[in-house]
Amino acid sequence: MGNRLKRKLVISFVSFLIGVTTTCAAPCDDIPCRNEGECVATEGGGYYCICPSNFAGIHCTLPAPEVQCGEENIEITLDKRIVAEQGLEDDVRYVYFKGATGCNADDRVGSYHLSVSATVGECGLQVIEMENSYMFKQQVVWNMVTSTVERPTVLVDITCNYSKSYSVLAGPLIPTVNKVDFQTSYGVFTVQMQLYRNQRFSPDYMYSRQPVITIEHEVCIEQSLINVMPSHLVLTMLRCWASTMSDGTGENHELVAEKCASDPTAIMLSNGINDTARFCFTMFKWRQSMSSVYLHCLVNVCNVTAYPEFCQCQSERKKRSAPMTSERQRRDSTVVSTGLIRVVPKGTVILADEAAINRRLGLLPTEEAPLSPGSNAVNGGDSNSTVLIAVGVVLVTALIVLGVVVSVYVSHRRSNVIKKQKKRRAVNDFNRRTPLPMA
Repeated sequence: MGNRLKRKLVISFVSFLIGVTTTCAAPCDDIPCRNEGECVATEGGGYYCICPSNFAGIHCTLPAPEVQCGEENIEITLDKRIVAEQGLEDDVRYVYFKGATGCNADDRVGSYHLSVSATVGECGLQVIEMENSYMFKQQVVWNMVTSTVERPTVLVDITCNYSKSYSVLAGPLIPTVNKVDFQTSYGVFTVQMQLYRNQRFSPDYMYSRQPVITIEHEVCIEQSLINVMPSHLVLTMLRCWASTMSDGTGENHELVAEKCASDPTAIMLSNGINDTARFCFTMFKWRQSMSSVYLHCLVNVCNVTAYPEFCQCQSERKKRSAPMTSERQRRDSTVVSTGLIRVVPKGTVILADEAAINRRLGLLPTEEAPLSPGSNAVNGGDSNSTVLIAVGVVLVTALIVLGVVVSVYVSHRRSNVIKKQKKRRAVNDFNRRTPLPMA
C-alpha cells in the first residue's frame, strides 16, 4: 500500500514537472519571429516581436514602412498588410497623421501613402530645434473615432533630421513676379502681379516665390502695367479670387468683385486710378484643411476719360448705368495668377529663407530664428573683427600712456626723496661741526 502511494506521488510530480517545463518553453521556443526578429514573452503566455529596421509586422515578415526625408516633403509608404494582420479595417479614412485632421493617407495599390511638407510644421509635424539641426517628429496611426471613444494604433514613428544649413526651404529668394502680355483695343500691354507683406509695397517686403504665410497675416497684392502709356489709360482689377488649383478652379474664395472689395478683411487701396492697382486682405485657410492657395486677378486696361464709371468701384445704381459692354471688358482684360502659397497656423515655425526674411524685417527675434543656408553662426563676422582690432589698439595705446605717466610719477618721487635725504645729511653734518655754546 505504501509503495503504491509512493508510485502515484512520483508520477504526479513528474507530470507536474513536465507541465511546468512545457509552460516555460512557450511561446518563444518555437521562434515565431522571422528575419532575425527578437521574441519577447509577455504575461499570460503571449509574446511580441521586435523586428529589425527593414522588417515589420506581427512576425517580422512584412517590409518596413518607408520614410523618405526629402528636401521639400516627407513621404511615408506603408504596406496595407501591416494593418490587415492586426485585424484593423482597410480604410484610408482611419490612417492619418496623429492629431491632425484632413491629413489622411492616399490609397495606392497594396499600400497607404502620406506626404507632409518638410518646410513647416503642418499635419501635426513637431519641429524641434537642436544646436545644429532641426528634428521633425510625428506618428502615423490607425484610429476609428466614434462619438464617445477612440483607440489609436501607432503604425509608424517618423523622425527626420535636417541640418540648419540644409536646403529645407519655403522657396528660393526670388520675388514672386508674374507677367502677362495681352492685346487690348488700346494696344499690347504687359501687366505684372506681386505679393507684399504689408502696405509699404517696397522690395524689402516682397514675398519670395511659393511663400509660407500664417493665418491672419496681412497679404498685399499689387498689379502694375509696365508699359509707358497715356495718362487716360488706367489699370483696373475687375475681379480677384483665391483657389485651390493653379488654373483658378477647385475651391474658390472671392476677394474682389466688380472692382470692389468683397472679402470682409479686404481693403481696396487703389483701383482704376493710374497704372497700378493695389489691395490687401488677411490670410485665411480652407475649411477642408487644404493648405495650398493660388491667387488670381482679372485685370482690365480702362479709358478713365471716356468711361470713368466703369474704371472704378461704383455704387449699385452707377453699376447698372455703366456704359461699357461685356464684349469690351472681355477684349481688354486678362487673368494674372500667382502661387503656390502654403498657409500654416499661427505660431508655426518657418524655416530657412522665409525665417531669414522675417528676421531681417524684425518680425522674428534673432535668437529664435534659424540660420539661412551658407550663413555664418557669428553675425557680421567681418565687422566684429574690425571692432575687436580697433578696441585692441585703443587698449594698447592707453596702457602705453599709463606706463609713461606712472614712470614719470615714480621718477619725480624718487628725485624728491633724494633731495630730502641730501638736505638731511647736510643739516646733520653742520650740527656735528658746530660746537655747542658753553654754559
